[in-house]
Amino acid sequence: MGRKPLPIGSWGLIRTYPIGKDEKGKPKRFRALAPYRDFDGVTRVVQASGKTATQASQNLRQALQNRTQSGRHGELTAMSRFSDAADLWLSKVDGRVQDGRRSPGTVDTYLRQLKNHVLSAMGEVRLGEATTPMVDRVIASIEAKVSAFDGQELPKRHLPRDGPGGSVRGDHGEPGP
Repeated sequence: MGRKPLPIGSWGLIRTYPIGKDEKGKPKRFRALAPYRDFDGVTRVVQASGKTATQASQNLRQALQNRTQSGRHGELTAMSRFSDAADLWLSKVDGRVQDGRRSPGTVDTYLRQLKNHVLSAMGEVRLGEATTPMVDRVIASIEAKVSAFDGQELPKRHLPRDGPGGSVRGDHGEPGP
């Protein structure tokens, strides 16, 4: 049975080797190598060099960290906060406004709803912690606060509550394919 592949965006053991020798037989430089699993799933050997083995390892470690960060640019993880996801989503809606596919008032309305209601209720929740029942409770709480405050219901288009996920929310069994 073979080894498990490295997780995407991570690297294996860093090895160092001397490169060239001076007139006294001492290494001139060192090369550090490590396998790195790229975001396309392919494991590649990444290398860096330095005057000492330690410096070569540190240079490689820095290059690997930079590579990992650039590969994750814009990516949300289970540890990302809901507020980060909301910012990313809002920037996409703003892009649609710039393209003329949405009205400028749309961004204003969504931003106001986010700031006034949603982010204060769950902005610091990590995406891995958010569950459908939790979001439903937050939406119900927002609806109750808004209707108690001004005697009106919050427009349904601003709170995504209906749709194919309704059967999961209501615990009516497994969703269809």
